[in-house]
Amino acid sequence: MPFWKIMNDLVSNIRILQEDSNITLLTASYDRSVILMDDTGKIRRKILVDSPIELDSLETIPVAVRKLDDLRMIFIGCSLGGKKIYGLSPDFEIIFQRSIPDSGGVIFLKKACLKKDRDLILVGVPSRLLILEVVNNDIVVKEINLEGIPIDGYICENDILIVAEVFSQFVTVFKLDSTPPKILHMFKLNANPAAIYPIQRNSELELVIADREGRISLRKLNGEKIWSQHLFEPIMWRDIHINDLDGDGINEIILGSQKGEEDVSKKTISSLFLLDLNTGTVKYKASLKGWVKDIKILEFKDKKTLLVAAGKRLYHYTCSDKKLEIISVHKFDKAIWRLDALKMNNTYFIGMGFAEGEVGLGEITPESNIEI
Repeated sequence: MPFWKIMNDLVSNIRILQEDSNITLLTASYDRSVILMDDTGKIRRKILVDSPIELDSLETIPVAVRKLDDLRMIFIGCSLGGKKIYGLSPDFEIIFQRSIPDSGGVIFLKKACLKKDRDLILVGVPSRLLILEVVNNDIVVKEINLEGIPIDGYICENDILIVAEVFSQFVTVFKLDSTPPKILHMFKLNANPAAIYPIQRNSELELVIADREGRISLRKLNGEKIWSQHLFEPIMWRDIHINDLDGDGINEIILGSQKGEEDVSKKTISSLFLLDLNTGTVKYKASLKGWVKDIKILEFKDKKTLLVAAGKRLYHYTCSDKKLEIISVHKFDKAIWRLDALKMNNTYFIGMGFAEGEVGLGEITPESNIEI
């Protein structure tokens, strides 16, 4: 696997982009750099901003585009120090910046909609949520005041905004068609939330919620529980997936835990969970060495597989005969912190960002073999 040391601190974001028939990697780091590099390791563009770039804080516009030539803008969010949101042109010129006056800076910066037809960006900052939209080459910013600190959020159909907050432990459902947005529902959890995921089920919009004490619940938008499951392992990452991995016609909730004080401690064993969406029953569980930090679902012609970054290892799983089976495990010298995958010509390219500034690039063939 090509492996390059291009940054001086943790790689906090990585995005694979297509350029003609070639691959490029867009990366950002705690060392304040944003880099575009090709698949030979050559740095094509680089910019240093004035503070570290936070995890889960890089997005491109249009959000559904993976072709480099079609990009219009790159957004990044910074936490400590300068505490700013930047908008970069494809040539890495700063064309937008906004300071965050509150302590803490950007908590997350992500695409707002699960459906990829709206180019909206959500930015969580202390006590506020910002909605960024590019309109006629201008960036329109809307602010929504909150009780606590936003940890996750989505905009759904019919302009429904759902936000989960830590400290206040509130989940709030807004209607965005008025100024200020109208609160439709607001309910409080028993613990700080870690992640949310809106899902259309039985023609109703419902909400999967994971909290930091390991509880997973499916709720109506008013907070009423449909079911609740306690996994007894901390969930800290903003990373929930819903998919029918085993092909039985029932979607699974896919997420991982972050157990223990250290990511790569020999005593740290975290879990990968797949739960039945309808009942909350744990259908599959696997023990992994290190925090589960990133999950990608890969779709091949005859099956779906899971790519999981945990600790210093990259795990590749499939479901068959009602079992979660390991296809392969690859161990590295450094911990993996970010993972991305892009399918081109029946081959998946995988990009990995490591703890000390390294970037790796590999391939997964149609036969599910990882070439590293």
